[in-house]
Amino acid sequence: MKSAVRTAVHLLLLVLIGAIIYRYAFSASFHLDDGPSIRDNVVLRRLDPEAIFNYWPTRFFTYLSLAANFHFSALKPFAYHLSNIVLHLFNALVVYFLLRRLLGKGDRGAALIGALIFLSHPLQTQAVTYVIQRTTSLAAGFYLLSILFYLKCFQKKKNNVEHDAKNPTNDNHFYFIFYLLSLLFAVCAMFTKEFTITIPLTLVLVEYLLLRDIPTLRPGRIIRLLPFLIALLVIPAVIRLNSDNPHFNDSGQVEWLREAGLMNETAPGHGESPRLYLLTQSRVFITYLRLLVLPVNQQVDYDYPKIYSLFEPGVVVYLATIISLVIIALYCCKRKNLIVAGFGIWWFIIILLPESSIIPIIDVVVEHRLYLPLFGAVLVFASFYRTLSRLRRARFLLVAAIIFFFSWLTYHRNQVWRNPVTLWEDNVLKAPGRARVHGNLGKAYLDRGRYERAASEFRTLIEIDPTFTSAYNNLAVIYIDHLKDYRIAEKYIAASLALFPDYPAGYVNRGVIHLNNHRLRAAIKNFEKALELDPKNLLAYYNLGACYINLGDLYSREARSLRSVKREEKAREKEAAAHAEYIRAEEFLQRGLSIWPEDPRFYTLLARLYKGRGEMEKADAFFKKARSLKK
Repeated sequence: MKSAVRTAVHLLLLVLIGAIIYRYAFSASFHLDDGPSIRDNVVLRRLDPEAIFNYWPTRFFTYLSLAANFHFSALKPFAYHLSNIVLHLFNALVVYFLLRRLLGKGDRGAALIGALIFLSHPLQTQAVTYVIQRTTSLAAGFYLLSILFYLKCFQKKKNNVEHDAKNPTNDNHFYFIFYLLSLLFAVCAMFTKEFTITIPLTLVLVEYLLLRDIPTLRPGRIIRLLPFLIALLVIPAVIRLNSDNPHFNDSGQVEWLREAGLMNETAPGHGESPRLYLLTQSRVFITYLRLLVLPVNQQVDYDYPKIYSLFEPGVVVYLATIISLVIIALYCCKRKNLIVAGFGIWWFIIILLPESSIIPIIDVVVEHRLYLPLFGAVLVFASFYRTLSRLRRARFLLVAAIIFFFSWLTYHRNQVWRNPVTLWEDNVLKAPGRARVHGNLGKAYLDRGRYERAASEFRTLIEIDPTFTSAYNNLAVIYIDHLKDYRIAEKYIAASLALFPDYPAGYVNRGVIHLNNHRLRAAIKNFEKALELDPKNLLAYYNLGACYINLGDLYSREARSLRSVKREEKAREKEAAAHAEYIRAEEFLQRGLSIWPEDPRFYTLLARLYKGRGEMEKADAFFKKARSLKK
C-alpha cells in the first residue's frame, strides 16, 4: 500500500510541476509553421482519415490529432496548447515507469528525478509550446511506450522484479498482449514522424544489453525481433510510394535518395549535400551536448556556420569528442553496473541519426530534435545519481538545484513563446546576423500593426541577404496597404521580380496598386498572371473578384445614367456588361472559397456582389457567414 501511495505522490508531483512551469504555454499563440500546417490547412477541416493520410502518410497520427483539435475547438490556440502540454505530461509519466523498470523498483527516487529532468528541461519547450512540433512529442510518446511494453514483455528482473512462476498461462497471455502493444506503438510511431525508424535498432540494444541475463537462445531473440526489423521497411516504403508528395522533399531528400552517390556541394531542393550536412552535424552534436548540460541562449533559429572541409578549425575536436563518447558507451556496456548508462548514451546517438547524419534537412540545428534523445541523457544522470547513494544529502541538494534551475529556465522560456513578437525579438538579440530571423520579426511587427518597425526589420534582412525575395514583397505590402506610398512599393516589387521573374506575390502587389488607382484592366492582367504562376493564390482570386465587382458596379452606374437620359438600348447593353462582370466575379470568388472555405473576405465580397444584383436574401446570408467567421 505504501508503495502505491508513493507512486501516486510521484505522479501527482510530476503533473503539478509540469502544469506550473508550462503555465505561460497555455496562452501562447500559433507560430511559424503552425500557419500553413494548422491555420491554413484545409485537410484539417474535416476528420477524414483517408485525406489526412494522403496529405502526409508518415505524419498521419500527428495531423489526425490536429484535425480532432480543429473539430472540437476550431482555431483557438488554447486547445492545441492544452493537448501538447497534456501529451508532454503523459510522456513524463511514461518516462517515470520506464526508468523504474530499467533501474529497478527499489530506485523509485532515481526514477522520479529522471522523470522530473525530462519534464522540466528547457530544451523540451520547442517540442511542447510550438504546436506543430506535436509531431515530435507524439512520436516520442509512441516510441517510449513501445520500449516500455517490450521490456514488460520480456524483462526478467533480479531482486526487484522476477517472473511469477505461478499461473504461467495467465502470464503468457499478458506477455503476448504486451508484445502486441509494443509492436502496435512502434508502427504508430512510424506513422507520426520519420525519426522513429530507429525503433528496431533500439530494441536490438534492449535485447543485447538490458535483456542479456535472460536465458534465451539466439534464434529466440531474432524471432521476437523479426516483426520490428521488418517494420524498418515501413517508412522507406511509404516514402517510395509517395515520392511525389512535397512533404518528403522539403530539402531535396527524395532527389538525393534517387541519385545515391550525388555528393556535389548543393543537393537538389533547398538542402546541402549529404557530405556537407554530415560535416556540419559533427559540430551540431557538440552544441546539443552543451545544451543538455547548460541550456542557455536558446533560439528557434540558430545562426549556425556550415562546415565545408575536414580540415577546418575545430573539426578534429568535434570528431574526437564523438568518438570518445562512443568509446565510453562501449566501456559502460561491458560493466554490469554501468549498462544502463551505456544504453543511455547509445539511445542519444541512435535517435539523432536520422535527422543529424547524412540526409540533408534545411535547418541544420533545431532544439526539438533533442526531445526524445534527452531520455538517454536522463538515463546517464540517473545512473550517476545511484552511485551517490552514500551522499544522500549532497545528491539531494544537487538534484534539487538542477531541477529548480531547469524549471526556472523553462518557465521563462515559455514567456518568450507567448507571441511572435516576444519570440523573434529574443531570437534577434541572440542571432542578429541571421537574415531569416529579421524577416520573422518583421512579419510579427506587420501583423501587430507596427509598420515602421516591420519595414526596418525587412530592410535589415535585405542588407544581410539581398536575394531574400519575400522581404521585398513584405516591404511592398507595407507601402501599399499601410504607408500608402506606391512609388516606393513599386520599387520593391520591381526588385522582387528582378530576382524571381515568376514570383506570384510580385504580380499580386502590382495588381493591388492598379486596383487602388482604379486601373481595373491592368490590375486584372497582373492577378491573372499570378494565378498562372500559382493556381491556388487566394489573394489573386479575391482581388480578381473585387476587380470584376468594381467593373460591374461601374457598368451599372453607367446604365442608370443612360436610362436617366432615355437611352434605353445603351442602358441595356451596359446592364448586360455589368451582369457578365458580376458572373466573372462570382466565379473567381467561388473558386477561392473552394480552396479556403474559412476566409471571411470571400463571403463579404460575395455578399456585396449579391447586394449589387438585388439578391438581398442571399447577400444577408453571406454577410452573416462572414461575421461568424470573423469571431
